[in-house]
Amino acid sequence: MRDISSNKSKCSAGSRCIAAAMLALAALSVCLGLSGRAFPAENSSAIVSGARKCVGNIYDAGYYSGGPPPKGRGACTDVLYYAFLKAGVNLQSEIDSDISRNPAGYPNIRDRNIDYRWCPNLIVWYSRYASRKPTAVNALTLSEWKAGDVVFWSIVRDGVADHCGIISDVRTPRGVPLVIHNFPPRCTEDDVLTRWMIVGHFRYDRSPPSKYY
Repeated sequence: MRDISSNKSKCSAGSRCIAAAMLALAALSVCLGLSGRAFPAENSSAIVSGARKCVGNIYDAGYYSGGPPPKGRGACTDVLYYAFLKAGVNLQSEIDSDISRNPAGYPNIRDRNIDYRWCPNLIVWYSRYASRKPTAVNALTLSEWKAGDVVFWSIVRDGVADHCGIISDVRTPRGVPLVIHNFPPRCTEDDVLTRWMIVGHFRYDRSPPSKYY
């Protein structure tokens, strides 16, 4: 009979090392906001539904105490706010929390009433916590544009995000998805994906990062 006591000891020690390594990796993922906990795929329909409820809202980029403009009004960033709120993600709280942890990473900081309503701040947050997707729109990339994705444009074409929207679940005969966005005078759902310079395309596929802190 083979003496396996030493092997058992080695296996036990090895198991403890592996467990410790896994815990350390998990902790690192949490600190970096990279947790693998999936954001439910079905929430993409909730995002679209939340965005679609903004259709018809009058464009209003004014400052409001508390954050969101009055009912029936809003800017492009408010479409994202209500879209993700429908899916259980409060962008105002998430961005405010992330700014408190990483103030140097955000270009426009005033207060929590308005910080989440600026495209340059939003694109930073999505860059940190969402999956980057192709910005090109052609026959090879159309399948990469999914309902519930977030798109950022640079209308003045200087590379700085100044407009945003939610990819719709409706497509044109060419296969290009419509976008739900609020551009003066009001929020619409239409064929504008290629109208302006695209500077960001993201898919949010993780749970809210604040749940990990």
